[in-house]
Amino acid sequence: MGRRSGHRAFTLLEMLVCIAVIAVLIGLLMPALSSVRASRDRTGCLAHLRTLGQAVRMHRGDFDGLLPYADRPVDVQREHLDPLRALAERLDVQTPSVDERGTTRAGPPFVCPSDSDDAAERGTSYWYTPHDLMALWPRPFAQRAATVWLERDPMVVIFHDSGRWHGGGLVGVPLTGMNVLRLDGGAEAGRAGLSVNPRH
Repeated sequence: MGRRSGHRAFTLLEMLVCIAVIAVLIGLLMPALSSVRASRDRTGCLAHLRTLGQAVRMHRGDFDGLLPYADRPVDVQREHLDPLRALAERLDVQTPSVDERGTTRAGPPFVCPSDSDDAAERGTSYWYTPHDLMALWPRPFAQRAATVWLERDPMVVIFHDSGRWHGGGLVGVPLTGMNVLRLDGGAEAGRAGLSVNPRH
């Protein structure tokens, strides 16, 4: 008479319970992983803005305190690359460009890690706010006038996210939640009270 083996196989019910437990654990871990990823991307985005802040400081040091010139929004497809050209020179990085197939090529520090669309279309993830002021005057006067106007408030925002990747927006409470670079060189997640216009 043969002996029975001491090994016992899993029943279908036990396997289903194991699969259910694993699914619940994965469901619990996914939000935590998503939160970690969002935090990592926000940190990377702020690091890029700080780098742009260093380039702005170097530019101002070379040009009598003036901010980089731009009289329209950045659009690499239309070759509107002010102020990115001036900043790229100081950082020794490549200016965003369009390749022979019409694909936009852009990288750090001009692209936020969370950006999936703006940089691919425009060449940057960030909006340079002084261009609105500089568009009001002829170029020789525009840089100085805009710089003097913005210097009235060193907390004024000169770069901010151009999209809603970090939960921010320009409607309602301006800049809250967005990543921003202030004129004084500080980069932070936007908060109530920050503005693209100097305080009077």
